[in-house]
Amino acid sequence: MAVTRLGAESQRILPVWPTADGGFVFVTQASRAVLPERPTTEDIRQVIPSTVQVRRDWLVPGNAEPLPADTAPPANWVSIPGLADIALIPHHPATDSWRAPDGRTIHLDPVEGIVRS
Repeated sequence: MAVTRLGAESQRILPVWPTADGGFVFVTQASRAVLPERPTTEDIRQVIPSTVQVRRDWLVPGNAEPLPADTAPPANWVSIPGLADIALIPHHPATDSWRAPDGRTIHLDPVEGIVRS
């Protein structure tokens, strides 16, 4: 597992893709799974390994700023340890990436993993 540089504030992210019904899917080791609104223990076991730790300043310019609203996890996750602090990275269907406030993009590459450009 990769971690961020020593001293850099980090953030766990979960790349997600929108579905036709307004929900999201995420990538697991085996396939894509529906992002659960009310996760069971088994759901949590699927979500956690699908997260990636990145530098927080990839998401916001300056670590003190709040995360963008579109990265908020489902409201029901707030009380679940391990899920409450995850930032969702909703990939836009046309670009297959998420645009950060600084204009850079983040996307999940099947070979390189999380890529910021």
